[in-house]
Amino acid sequence: MPGIRCLNDAQYSAFMGYLPQISPRDRSIILLLLHAGLRNSECCSLDVRDVWLQGSLVSTLIIRHAHSTTNHIRYIDLSHDLSLSLQAHIGLTQHKVIPLLSDTPLFLTLRQKLRICPKDIQRIVQHHTITALGDPFTPHQLRHTFGDRLLRITNIRVVQQLLGHLHLSSTQIYTHPTSQDCTNAIHDAF
Repeated sequence: MPGIRCLNDAQYSAFMGYLPQISPRDRSIILLLLHAGLRNSECCSLDVRDVWLQGSLVSTLIIRHAHSTTNHIRYIDLSHDLSLSLQAHIGLTQHKVIPLLSDTPLFLTLRQKLRICPKDIQRIVQHHTITALGDPFTPHQLRHTFGDRLLRITNIRVVQQLLGHLHLSSTQIYTHPTSQDCTNAIHDAF
């Protein structure tokens, strides 16, 4: 894939098989990158209120102006795996942070209980991808995987919206048709 690096199908399957054995916090962070396409900074800036309203998990994540680098609101439906992971994370957090307030950071560091920062997420992703795959990946490469997998099943405008890209040219890096894609297109169209 010229221009971007992301998990291939075998790596994705292996990684998804590995994720249930890690902490709900780390699993939720990874799935927000991999199943919701969040940027590292967007993940860090989430508060409990962004995923937990009136005692239950939201079904759609709203990335507001304050979280987004593009200053546009975007809506991302939560995958089943991400929903389960966030519920488990909130359940554990409720027991550790009393009271669990709406402005409590969604992800805290383990020792100091401070809002997690981008370097923390980089370390988490690198650790788990090396452990599961023997190959280090970055948070942005997991976001690329989200875009790449979406582009296989939907059009580029949907991917642009979900990734929060202002310009289509930013999303076009995910377009890398193979000769098999071209063959399939002809066969599917005619």
